[in-house]
Amino acid sequence: MIKIYKNENDELECHVNYAGYDFKFQCIKDNYGAIFEGSNSTEYREFESYIDVDNEVLRNLQDVMYNIASVCNWRESFGEER
Repeated sequence: MIKIYKNENDELECHVNYAGYDFKFQCIKDNYGAIFEGSNSTEYREFESYIDVDNEVLRNLQDVMYNIASVCNWRESFGEER
């Protein structure tokens, strides 16, 4: 399961629960790009090393999260039912 959502701190968060790995990381956009908090965690690094060896999954998740966070008002309507 991979889920991207707005957490209780109004941060964009990704929860990955796949192949025995269970971790979360957040996308914090700044003036120069984005910081992905939690990407230094042990589970994230192990997933990156053993499951996502070509960095395809995590890179794509980070790209999607960056694009969402780049929309100025993403916090106002993200996750609302349409």
